[in-house]
Amino acid sequence: MPATDAVSADPMSGDAPRERRLDARRNLEAIIEAARTTFAADPRASMQDVASKAGLHRATVHRHFASRDDLMATLRRRAFDESLAALREARLDEGPAPDALTRGTHALVEQGARWQLDRYATPFEHTPASEEIDRLVAGVLERGQQQGSVRGDVPAAHLALMWGGMVAIGGVLRDRGLSTDDAARLVVRTLLGPGASS
Repeated sequence: MPATDAVSADPMSGDAPRERRLDARRNLEAIIEAARTTFAADPRASMQDVASKAGLHRATVHRHFASRDDLMATLRRRAFDESLAALREARLDEGPAPDALTRGTHALVEQGARWQLDRYATPFEHTPASEEIDRLVAGVLERGQQQGSVRGDVPAAHLALMWGGMVAIGGVLRDRGLSTDDAARLVVRTLLGPGASS
């Protein structure tokens, strides 16, 4: 049975506004999750398709997102935010640069597999999260250049841009049969050159 926005709490009680906020938050998360998987499966899917997948009425989806473009923008922001969190967890400041770069690349290829932005939305967009991702990756590349483990004939900022492009096509690599681990290793080997040990 489709979920609704109905609130079971007594409207006269102090719990009713809190319940409505909880319902709205649950609905928002259901919409985002449904949109993520629906658009990945069919980039031309409609807002009604998303609503059906989420088990909600279309009007509920439109209360959160005025248009498909608004929903897409939210998906991109959420994907970047989760990718930044995953990159931070990869501890790019620890260990040899190639190892750190491999961990970070694996983390973002994995996020790419989860969000699959390459199938339904442009993955290139400047947000605070994407700029922080660029800064973190350029940092580990600069460290690698200082250690002599990363090629020094190209500025680290340019290498970071190249890295971002290769990570963005991770979905294509997975579609060609590579695992997340193999796709991440291929990106790092391509970036560092044939002598890379990752």
